[in-house]
Amino acid sequence: MKFFLSIGCFVVTLMCTTCAQPLHGFQKGYAFFKKSMPGNIQVDEKGNEVSPVADTVRFIFIESKGKLPPSIDNVIYRNKTFNISILPVNQPQVQVGQEKISGKNIILKPARGNTLWKILLISTDKIPVPGNTVIKLKGKQNGKSFEWVIDREIELQAEIAK
Repeated sequence: MKFFLSIGCFVVTLMCTTCAQPLHGFQKGYAFFKKSMPGNIQVDEKGNEVSPVADTVRFIFIESKGKLPPSIDNVIYRNKTFNISILPVNQPQVQVGQEKISGKNIILKPARGNTLWKILLISTDKIPVPGNTVIKLKGKQNGKSFEWVIDREIELQAEIAK
């Protein structure tokens, strides 16, 4: 009897662990940002130079199972909510850019059967300079809410305008 009870517990445990998947279907997430400076020297009404302000572009890549687009309502970055635009990456791999510190090329390639999605963050507010970053993606999948966290952001080298 103990033998059958042990086997029953083993089978139930095995079924629970093999059927358990993340609710959102995400496999990996990568957050990036790139700063750029305006090319022209700005001046005020009196002709005095105005210090340029860096523009920061932030984006996220999510790798998910299958071809269905992720269901993300918004992204929260350091307690500020961003609207988003989700775009499929229709290439076998994508070259994101070069990491600012190391100069290393960053190339993302989804695993077989997975799809890569680019998420653009849209905000009108200025956001703080990144440091210890927490980025939360919030959405609904199968009628249930989920929250997924990306704990670091990589700064890319600015591209030189031609």
